[in-house]
Amino acid sequence: MYEHRKAIAQCHFLTRASHGHVDVVVDVLKNGSSACFNVSLLQNKTTFLQAQVWTTSKTNGPHKVEETIPEVPPPHELEPIETMFSRHGHKANSFWQNLDGRPVDFRAPGEADPRGGRMERWLKFANWETTDDPFIDATRSLVSIDTHIWPAYTNGLSEQADYIAPSLDLTVWFHEQGGSEEWLLADVAADALIHGRVRVWTADGRLIATGGSQCLVVPLKMK
Repeated sequence: MYEHRKAIAQCHFLTRASHGHVDVVVDVLKNGSSACFNVSLLQNKTTFLQAQVWTTSKTNGPHKVEETIPEVPPPHELEPIETMFSRHGHKANSFWQNLDGRPVDFRAPGEADPRGGRMERWLKFANWETTDDPFIDATRSLVSIDTHIWPAYTNGLSEQADYIAPSLDLTVWFHEQGGSEEWLLADVAADALIHGRVRVWTADGRLIATGGSQCLVVPLKMK
């Protein structure tokens, strides 16, 4: 039984990490019924990610949901993103091999969505096993939010971007645990400052996390 549940994760990406060993340093800043932790990820003694994580044991209070899941087709009615890219003569980034992504309204690179930087995409994590650990389960929402702001932003462009947008920060507010639901819906809106807001829904209509990130524009030639 887990006495605490996740509440907020705030991350700052200080530099690029490499594949390989990572040291994790956790310091307790506040303990009690609500707790705050400082988390540092290091490679070769250099911190590349700095985060603060809030958890709480509080469960009382009214349960009221102001928002409802977007009206979109269920994932089994949609095609995998790899199939859609292939049809348009493109290849999906290798990262998406870790996920079964099902875009609701697929847009090939350079084909602008008339709504602007908006996107809804169902996701199922490869080799994911249901867990009752709320902190492991929370990583699905965190990854869903972190990885979809840039794709949503480029969805609103009428030509392919000649720059990338590495994340400066990431904040996630956790509402519920995904639990046994395999599919999650990332409901994304990104604007001209390349700031994005993402809501993560379960297939049974529960809002389990909300988050956002500010991205830094970096021309490809400086990559």
